[in-house]
Amino acid sequence: MHGYLNWWLGGISLGMFTILFRILTGRTLGVSGSWRKVAFWRQESASDKAFQAVNQDQAGAADALLAATMAEFGEGAVDELGMEPEPQAKKVAARQPIPWTAHLVFLLSLVLGGFLWAVYTGDLHISYQLSAIHHKISGSFGDMSFMMLAVALPVTV
Repeated sequence: MHGYLNWWLGGISLGMFTILFRILTGRTLGVSGSWRKVAFWRQESASDKAFQAVNQDQAGAADALLAATMAEFGEGAVDELGMEPEPQAKKVAARQPIPWTAHLVFLLSLVLGGFLWAVYTGDLHISYQLSAIHHKISGSFGDMSFMMLAVALPVTV
């Protein structure tokens, strides 16, 4: 058995990947955020489409926001802020959302990387035994205490 990859080598690798991701996308990288994107892909896709629609018509969105502000608070509120309706809003470069499929690839790559390392080191084996603390917590479940983890997963999402 080869053991685990040195902690510092794994940390440096993950750090370099995170820095590279930040440089390429301008965003931070995180497993929990990626999991949320994948788990709620339908809502994220709808949100991304709405974002793109608003981003394509920024002038219309600015005009609609100004009209809604005047309708809610009156024209005097806009005058108090010193705002004037602009015929055309300035075009602001918006960050494009990362598709949920990219997050899925990231998460699957983490699993695949662990699998490949286990194959490389010859330490690949499937085990359903959990630690003593899991057995203590699960009580009467005994050897089936891993089922608690499977049941708990949908509850936490």
